[in-house]
Parts: sequence; structure tokens; C-alpha cells
Amino acid sequence: MAGLPGIPVALARPNLNITLLEATSKKTEFLRAAVVHLELASCHVKHARAEEYGQGEGRGRYDIVISRAVAELRLLVELGVPLLRQGGQLLAMKGPLAEQELQGARGAISAVGGWAEDGVEGEGVNSLVKIIKEGETPPNFPRPWGQIKHRPL
Repeated sequence: MAGLPGIPVALARPNLNITLLEATSKKTEFLRAAVVHLELASCHVKHARAEEYGQGEGRGRYDIVISRAVAELRLLVELGVPLLRQGGQLLAMKGPLAEQELQGARGAISAVGGWAEDGVEGEGVNSLVKIIKEGETPPNFPRPWGQIKHRPL
């Protein structure tokens, strides 16, 4: 669903600057209308693909990136970690296989300059994986979506 978890976070924490990233035009229009209707002055909507935004204006820009069931963790870290500043956190909302995904994503996390603690917070459908950006993300990441999807790290 478009706007989750970003809009609830913006409602709960109006002092934060929040960017909602959406690749689908129709969903972007909805999010822009919702932001205006809810008077979320510090919430901004960007119409872009994460892999393109991470190679452009979004690279190294954010303290926190939150994702909700976007992709398998190996793919998600390549999309999300390049958006983070040094010391920033990727918070990945995952399902019951979160621990297995984390173990399978260790190489990808390291390749993009990230680090993850052992273990997952929560359990079942309410699992959260936290990844810290501790190193530089090499300039070739994120790769184009076709490469990410067909040749995950």
C-alpha cells in the first residue's frame, strides 16, 4: 500500500523531514494528494526508482531508510544502503523468514558498505532487520534493476 510506513511516521513525528519514494505515477499522485490533505509540510514525495535515485540526488542523503516488504533482503540492501549517510540505518520490515534472509544477505550487506547485528527484532510477520551503513558504498551500486533482480549480490 502506497505511503506505508512513511505517512504514519510523518503523522506521528511531524518534526522529521520525510521523503516518500515511489516509482509508480498513479501512487505518486495519490501520495502527493494525501500529503497535502493531511497537511504534512515536512513530508515530500519523489517519483523515482530507488536504484536511479540511489545513483543520483538521493545518494548518501538519509539518516534512516524504512522499507516495507519491497523485496528480498539481498536486493533491498543494494537499493537502500546507497541512500544512507555514514552511520545511517536501513530498517527493513520483514516477515517470518527474516532471520534466513539476513543470513543469506550478509555478503550483499558487506558489499554495499553495511553491517548488520546478529538476530532480528520481533518475530513472525512483525520482524525488523536493522542494517547500519558503516563504510562507503562503491560507486557501481546500486546497479540497474535488471541486474539486481537477476544477479543478486
